[in-house]
Amino acid sequence: MKIRIPSPPVGRTMWLGVLTLSLVVLAADGRVASIAVDEAAGHTWVWSPPQHGKTSPHQDSQRSGAPRPSTPFWKDPKIIKEIKLTPDQAAKIDAAWRQREHDMLGPALELAKQETELKRMLAERTVGVDVIGMQSDRVEAQRTVLAKSRTIMLYQCWLILSPEQNTGLQAIWERNRREQR
Repeated sequence: MKIRIPSPPVGRTMWLGVLTLSLVVLAADGRVASIAVDEAAGHTWVWSPPQHGKTSPHQDSQRSGAPRPSTPFWKDPKIIKEIKLTPDQAAKIDAAWRQREHDMLGPALELAKQETELKRMLAERTVGVDVIGMQSDRVEAQRTVLAKSRTIMLYQCWLILSPEQNTGLQAIWERNRREQR
């Protein structure tokens, strides 16, 4: 396969940025795009508590300052035991999560591109307010796509769990939230 790198400096920088982001996403097992977008939008996913005080690099750079655990709840032995999650349920939740990651990689990359463009426009201060408004609409449209997919995926996961498991998971989430304060 022959890869052609654009020659203008701006094109090359954008191309290398997209390539780097793609490699980071692939290296992180596809979690980076969905996690970054969810956290940028202020959303959280129900995760298990951090294991032995370890944090991932992306946790160290979070705006909130509170460390986020690195293990999804459906893979955490303590949570699995506490809510009595079956292997079949865990596999279905994992499949829903991975499907969303796969489906939302394009929109996540587009969001990053549109946010970068908006930041550039704001920094340069050379366009009118109407242009900033249109670019802001583009950014928010991508966030809406990602937020909608997250809501649908969460609902799919909640349908997989029994009402008792959902209640138990909410209790765990509340307990973890209180401990992070």
